[in-house]
Amino acid sequence: MSYTIRLKIPSKLIPKSDIDGALLIPWVRSPEFLEDQKYYEEHAKWNKFMADHKGEKILFLEMGVGRMTPMFIQEPFWKMTQYMPDSFYININPQDARTNPAIQDRSLLIGEDINEALKEANEKIKGDKND
Repeated sequence: MSYTIRLKIPSKLIPKSDIDGALLIPWVRSPEFLEDQKYYEEHAKWNKFMADHKGEKILFLEMGVGRMTPMFIQEPFWKMTQYMPDSFYININPQDARTNPAIQDRSLLIGEDINEALKEANEKIKGDKND
């Protein structure tokens, strides 16, 4: 209680990572995104991939992404599908398979369990190879 009165928290009570001892920061839902070095490295890889394959057929496959942060995966996939005429968008989500109306004709929505949908697709592919 004495810490509450002085409005101080002992450093031993501040949570730290078991891996590297870094201070743990709570995740707060907001439009801001936690962009660290790893984020920028992965973003550069994504941009290179997209530049290397510009004009090719690209499948944007979204699996199980929730509605909490659609601005990070879902909406960019929709926008890229809209502006890349040879692209296609698939959303596998048992609770909320949806698409943007602007790309409805180049979307496949699967409102099933992801594991079951992939098993079925695998069986279909195997069956087609045996025909």
